[in-house]
Formats: sequence, C-alpha cells, structure tokens
Amino acid sequence: MSNYTPVTNFTAKDAMPSGTAAKKVKGVDFDGEFNAISLMSTEKADIASPTFTGIVTAPIATLTTITAGSINATSLDLQNNEKIQLGATDQLEIYVDSAGNNSIIKETGDGALSLRGNEVTIKNPSGTKAMAFFSQNAAATLYYNGVAKLATTSTGALVSGSMSVTSALYADSILMPDNKVVSLGTFGDFNMVHNGTDTVFTSGTGILKYTSDTAGSAATVFQIDNTNTDIVSGCFIEFKDSLGYTPPRVGALGPTLLTLVNGVTRTEVKATGLEVTGNVTATGVTATDTLVVDKDANGILTEFKIGSSVCGAVRAATGTQVLDITVGSADTSLRYAIAAGGAQGNISPAKMSDNTSNPAVIDLGRAGSNFDNIYAANGTINTSDATEKQSIEELTEAETRVAVVCKGLIRKFKWNSAVEKKGVDGARYHFGVIAQDLQAAFAAEGLDAGDYGLFISSTFTDDNGVEQTKLGVRYTELLAFIIGGLV
Repeated sequence: MSNYTPVTNFTAKDAMPSGTAAKKVKGVDFDGEFNAISLMSTEKADIASPTFTGIVTAPIATLTTITAGSINATSLDLQNNEKIQLGATDQLEIYVDSAGNNSIIKETGDGALSLRGNEVTIKNPSGTKAMAFFSQNAAATLYYNGVAKLATTSTGALVSGSMSVTSALYADSILMPDNKVVSLGTFGDFNMVHNGTDTVFTSGTGILKYTSDTAGSAATVFQIDNTNTDIVSGCFIEFKDSLGYTPPRVGALGPTLLTLVNGVTRTEVKATGLEVTGNVTATGVTATDTLVVDKDANGILTEFKIGSSVCGAVRAATGTQVLDITVGSADTSLRYAIAAGGAQGNISPAKMSDNTSNPAVIDLGRAGSNFDNIYAANGTINTSDATEKQSIEELTEAETRVAVVCKGLIRKFKWNSAVEKKGVDGARYHFGVIAQDLQAAFAAEGLDAGDYGLFISSTFTDDNGVEQTKLGVRYTELLAFIIGGLV
C-alpha cells in the first residue's frame, strides 16, 4: 500500500506567464491525477473493520479489533481485558484482566498450552531470581526465593530441605504404586514398600526402633489397629525367620491377649488373669531372684488342674499364727503354719476351702508307697483322750490268749528292698511280727484280725495298674495288746 503523490503541480501552472504553453491544463492531467487518487483509495485500509494483506507496520496504533494474516508493529497497546486472540477459534488468548492485576495467557480450547525451547526459565519481574527452570536434556528445577528446592534427576527427584503434605494426591497422602520403595538412609538402610499384598518394612543396618515422647505413665505410644469389624479377625504381630517354621504370633482377640508358638496358644491374658499352656522355665536364677505371688486377701494363690479337674492348690491366709500356707486339694491338704506370737510352727491337715483344721483324714504315705525312716526328736503322740473314745472294755479271754501267742511271734528278718540295695550280707536284721502270723493267731481263736486296729490290710492299685493287697501292723497298739495279755 502506497501513499498518494500528486502527479500535476497546478499551483505552479498558475504562476507561469500568460501564453506559456505549459500553463494549459489538459484533460490528460486530470486523468493522471484522478487515476492516482483512485489507486491510492483502493490500497488504503478502511477506517471501520479494515482488512490487511502482507506485512502491516504501525508505530502506534489504537485498534478495537484486528483481523490480519500478519502484523509487524513496534508496539501494540491494548487496554485491560482487551485480548490478543490467536487460532481459528480464538483458542489462545493473551491479555490483562479487567482489574489490571494479572497478566494471562489462556488456552480456551481442548488442546494444550505449550512452551517450547531447549531451555525455559521463569524469573521474577526484575529478572534477578529464577522461579523455575526447564531443560530438554537436564533437570527441571523449582526455586524458592531464588534457591533451588526441587529438581528432577536421571533417577527421580531431589528435594532440598523438608517436604510437607497438607493436601495431596490421595486422601491427603503421598501415593506410591505397588512395588515402589520409599527408601531412607545413605544406602537404603530403611525401606518401605507395598508389594501388592502386604506392606513390608526392611531395616538394612542397625535396629528398627520406635520412640515416642507421649506424656503420661499410661500413655499409648504404639498402637496396632485392625479395622475389620469381625472380632474373630483379631489383631496380631507375627515374628518370622528364614527357616520356614510356623511363626510365633502375639496379639489381641477380643478382650484377650494371646501368644501363639507353632500355631498353639501358649499364653492368654484375660480379664481373670494370665493362663499359660506348656512349661514355665526360669533359667539363670540367682540367689537374689524370687518368684513372688502377692495376694491382697486370704485365698488360693495357685491352682493345679488336669483338664478341668482340680488336683491341687496352694492357699495363703493370715491368722493367729500370722501366716499359713496350705497345699493340697479339697479336704486333703496340709497347712504349713509359721510360728509367731507364741504359736508353735507346725504342719497339720486342713481344708483347702477355708483353711480350717481337718484332723484324721490324711495318711503319711500309703501301703504301696511308704517312707523309709522317720527322724524325730521325740516319739509320736497318739491321741488317747477319753472324751474321744467309746466302747471301752477289758480284754476277753480269747483276746488274752491271742496276746500271749503274739509275744511268741516276734521274729528277726531282713527287708527285700534292703537286700536288693545292699546284698544279703549288707542288709541288716529287723525285729517285729509277720502280719500273716498275727492274722492266723486271731483266726485260731475265732477272731478276725481285721476287727482290730493293730492289724492293717490295704488293697490298692499300683503304678502299673495291678491291684495288690498288703498287710501291716501298728506296733504301738500291738505292744499294748501283748502287755495287756501278760498282766
């Protein structure tokens, strides 16, 4: 587009002298001038909605809308919210918002807004501090106040400083896909990964520790929570090694704390206390180590069962003798009374239920399992109080004759058990009667030895399940019987 230049200088013609041939205005002059004007008017842009072809150069232009193939301008001055729109559907917009606060580059369509270059840097308005840097063959880096904080690397990303998550990828969390490891430490000393089934923690060096500064003597510092509402699921910790054994487990099942070894429950902590299945072994016990069972009231300390049947117990009680320990079951128990306050220490039969005396119900030994020797400072004391006796009579003539015969039944002998241990020569002689001879002496007079307390016949089942009968003699009564016959 060219500017209009006059072809004929009509003013100059007016200044020429009259009669000069050049002073004449010819039709060709008018034709040339009007043709130039017509050409200029067709090449100039309209004031309203002009259309340009080629390169448009405008040093300063104030335009409402420009539609052009290309524009070559020194500057383009647009007002707030006046947009440069590019694309067939104006999908790219560049403008300043209506308030004049924000500069906006906007992709309005469904496509992507792309910044292209070997290197792209975003800086502050003065250009003194980088905000972001991108390189096609190196790191992408984000800056805080001009200091690099996050940069991509050939293996991932590098964070300088701390990282805090307030709202993030998945439920305010950092999301890691299955089999992707979170690794801590110089050489991956601690690793955390979800393998698709389980969450696995791995400690490469040192000990895996948990510490907490939660206040309070009863504060919860570590909690394992099974969110399954089925109480049968429980909540367990499993301890595994590399040998393939059934791993031990510790956990809670409802209100019960369990310890399982090889799939068998070994300890249960219930509302009633601790139950142990199997042996309880204490090793390395020193002279100062003590197992203490402390009960705050009279009652059973320890109970022994076979299945559900109680076969024994230990009971503690305080009383006039300060402290009693009763060992046994039901009414066949022994009470160990500690001497104090003038009381005599003793061992006596007692009832387990209430720790009261229960005389004449317990034997010391039995027919098939008797003691060898009994050592005592004094002889045994047999109750002889008249208030505890009845049917008191003189010996009959037949009984007197049996007593005289019994005097002649005293024999010396050696015990089979002593001969087995010491040999015939090493075993010593003992004196007494043979129970069968005593039984025969009573029978000879028509009497039954079993009616008299000096003769004992006990039938029992031995350890091999064989029923046996053994005869015995109460020598204190036998001697009294013989003396009575001699009077």
